Amino acid sequence: MKIKKYKLYIFLFVVIAIVGFITLGLPSLTGEISIQTYSDSLTYEYIAKEYYKDVSFFSVASNVLGPVLVLKFFDYNYVAIFIFNIILLLSSFYLIFKYYNINKKIFLFFIFLSPLIFFSLFNVNKEIFVIFNIALFLVFLKNRKYIIFVFIIPISYLIRWQLSAFFILSLLLIIIDKYFKKRKLLLFLFVLGLSIIYPSIRSLFKDVVDHGNRNNDLMQGSGIFLYLKSIQDLVGGYTLVFIPKLMQINFGLAKRINMLFYFDEFWNYFVLLLHSWASIILTLYVLIKRKFTFKNELIYFAMIYGALFGLTPIISVRYFLPMYLLFAVIASQKNKNGEIN
Repeated sequence: MKIKKYKLYIFLFVVIAIVGFITLGLPSLTGEISIQTYSDSLTYEYIAKEYYKDVSFFSVASNVLGPVLVLKFFDYNYVAIFIFNIILLLSSFYLIFKYYNINKKIFLFFIFLSPLIFFSLFNVNKEIFVIFNIALFLVFLKNRKYIIFVFIIPISYLIRWQLSAFFILSLLLIIIDKYFKKRKLLLFLFVLGLSIIYPSIRSLFKDVVDHGNRNNDLMQGSGIFLYLKSIQDLVGGYTLVFIPKLMQINFGLAKRINMLFYFDEFWNYFVLLLHSWASIILTLYVLIKRKFTFKNELIYFAMIYGALFGLTPIISVRYFLPMYLLFAVIASQKNKNGEIN
């Protein structure tokens, strides 16, 4: 029986991932090499061991519950967690391929192009949950079976509360969309609403800001980003900087290409930097192929997600992985206007 090429590509990807885990991922986690192939994995492990019984670490704002539960379930076994991550990724592929008429080669090209996705297989993290959660959301958008949210909401809570907010908001927008299909107008009104209330709710982002302050200027931002953030802090300001800020967060790291082989900051200056380049390539592909249309429901929800998470006061490319995944599906849809609803 002839094996389909896309299945061969997936098999080769998994083989490369196994080799990468053995040679880079596992030695990095155990401290055998200085190259850091993870972001917060050891932090989650520390919290799981030292503060597991402290309920304050598992509040809505903490955003650590999912990774900690995975560590506890697999008893801190890195190999078991790697296998679990592979299973989640392959399950995500299965769901998307089953429900969407897409060019699988194009989709896999953009998935494999992202080092963020590849290196997220090596350790406990939120990104692998995000991929599976977005796959479930894509299934819901196709079949409209609300029972799927019985899984989507709890999983999103394990990742970060803002993702749960996005999915709940999506449900509301789907209901509105049945009677009022002015998607561009609704996006504008949503951004305007966020720009009005943001100055009064900045305290909700305190933990995020503190996390950024504990890290280097890659997260805190400088120059353009700080200027955009200062405008956002004004009532109505976010309306003006929404798109520039979204571009700065997702594409801004690409300019640091001279730091690509600065292995002391491998995660920041290799993984995230190359993911920024992957985001640029993917976005250009969608635009050049004229697939960016609000007739496509996926574009609509990708931009709603971008508006909600664009409020972040730090530069964190990882927050926008759901947008990357939605754009990868959009890029690979065989109909120019995608799956129109």
